[in-house]
Amino acid sequence: MNLLDTYYRFERLSNSRSKSRLDLVTCTQTYEPLQKQSKAWVYLIKVPEHIRGNQARKSELCLTGSDGKYISGVFIPEITKPEIGYGDIKGTTDAALFLLGERSIEVLIAKGKKNTAFALYQLLADGELDNEIEVLGKQSGVSL
Repeated sequence: MNLLDTYYRFERLSNSRSKSRLDLVTCTQTYEPLQKQSKAWVYLIKVPEHIRGNQARKSELCLTGSDGKYISGVFIPEITKPEIGYGDIKGTTDAALFLLGERSIEVLIAKGKKNTAFALYQLLADGELDNEIEVLGKQSGVSL
């Protein structure tokens, strides 16, 4: 049984002047919230101060679309694992897992699993999703 449905990899291109823009490099299939109107980039930014929310549930980072609209918060619950996070896609019932690199972000979508996002994060942290991630990476043409 597969828990993950879609894989995206975004990277900061060498010719980009933006510090927060990440361009789509590869994906397994089109996922509308990440590719609105064929614009294939996102922004990974610190959550602006004017965003209100429960302080215990407020993320440090957020992913926004090319149109500047919020896609997902990026929660990083374990200080010892700052390279992985989780969230959910606004306006859907989908969970998202994030693999954060210095110049890239990989986004793994689990459709319909918003309520189990933290459990999926724990599986990711424990290495239980490594095989699934490898398969999705191969489908997208990336060797992980």
